[in-house]
Amino acid sequence: MSDRHEKPEKPWYQQWREELREEPEELPEPPKRWHRRVVSKELPFFSIILLGYGLATLVGFVLLTLPVSNVDHKFTAPIDALFTAASSISDTGLTVVNTGTHWSFFGQMVILVLIQLGGLGFMVMSSFLLLSLGNRVDLRDFRIEDAIGASSKGELVKTSLQALAITVVFEVAGAFILARHAGPAVTAGAEWWPSIFHSVSAFNNAGFDITTNAQGFAVFQRDAFTLMVLSGLVFFGALSTPVIVELVTRGIRRGFSLDTKLAMATTIALLALGTLGFLLLELGNAGPMNGMSGLDRVVNSFFTSMSSRSAGFSTLEFGRLMQQSLFLIMILMFIGGVSGSTAGGIKVNTFAVMVLTSFSYLRGRGKVCAFNRQIPELQVHKAVAVTALSLLAVLTVALALSFTENISFLQLSFETVSAFSTVGFSTGITPYLSIGGKLILSLAMFVGRLGPLTVALALTRDEPKPVHYAEERVRVG
Repeated sequence: MSDRHEKPEKPWYQQWREELREEPEELPEPPKRWHRRVVSKELPFFSIILLGYGLATLVGFVLLTLPVSNVDHKFTAPIDALFTAASSISDTGLTVVNTGTHWSFFGQMVILVLIQLGGLGFMVMSSFLLLSLGNRVDLRDFRIEDAIGASSKGELVKTSLQALAITVVFEVAGAFILARHAGPAVTAGAEWWPSIFHSVSAFNNAGFDITTNAQGFAVFQRDAFTLMVLSGLVFFGALSTPVIVELVTRGIRRGFSLDTKLAMATTIALLALGTLGFLLLELGNAGPMNGMSGLDRVVNSFFTSMSSRSAGFSTLEFGRLMQQSLFLIMILMFIGGVSGSTAGGIKVNTFAVMVLTSFSYLRGRGKVCAFNRQIPELQVHKAVAVTALSLLAVLTVALALSFTENISFLQLSFETVSAFSTVGFSTGITPYLSIGGKLILSLAMFVGRLGPLTVALALTRDEPKPVHYAEERVRVG
């Protein structure tokens, strides 16, 4: 039978054109930068970080409660063990019991491990998660990139290894120098253990000390060498690994990145202003520096300014300082150290961006610039968010403490900033806080170590799709 009545087949080029005009039945879903989860049906990336620190705190709490952790082989009160664990993992240094006389060697070892985990934990935990989860974490999400300080898995692993190497070098060198010079002065008959403990505590900006004498760290008031060694450990611990690596590998001619320039310039400026301000404010005060020589006053003012950035080592009795001095220290504590370091606070990078943003507005500029470079708008937004959330957290905690404690609001505010910024300075009220006050400060230390923005991201669900609205101005200021 003939097929001449059948419709002739279309030429290939006509079929090709019709196929191009046809829309596919279902378009593949584009990648989501705003809603990529670590595991599709599990917890987000930031929530896992939050739970990791929470689990470490819980383990430390259980171990510190046991009789083996107490020098008297007795159970430690749960609230004191919890507070110490939270202070250790957050590298704060606030204490409700004397670390050198209450805790046994095992208990001090638990505290030291928590301090080290708190210092390196975020980066190491991030590396472990990214290597374990494969491609299920979107490093293109600027929030994750900012939090871990890397834009690729290889870069993160490299930075983590560098951080580990730098930590080992500084802590071993610090322990050796302290053992040769200050060991016997700290604990009679012992050199290496207190030196190791204080070296790790200083580099991680923790502020814990295991001195057994009644004076505590005040025994070093006139020991400029020891104070300078500790200051060096605190300084480099608060610089962050990327900044240290760049300072070592790049020469002045080659030039440094904007991040390193801002970090170093702001750090040195705050250290100098803090030293000078503290020295002048305490010049006529019959307080803890009364009777010191001019050199000892300068050294102790410098050490206090350095420790205010997050370390928390104190050679002075803060309860006898001028109110103006306490306020200056609160400002330094709130600013903290460099982003990505073991220090707390809003970070000097954030503070520098906020100052530059204010000057840019006052000079009528729409962009924020520094060292002939323009800072991305997203970074400005993050600086504003971190500062605003941190202020809100500090005010909330201080207000909550005012309801649970019958103590002056200045002392409560000082304690709050110290806890949130993971510094560890105290006017002496910490051991006398109520159970409710200790729990509030424990939470403040925990949030302060991770950062309020990280905690907020861990507890907040992303919107499934970004929404774009028409712009409209509002009046500000």
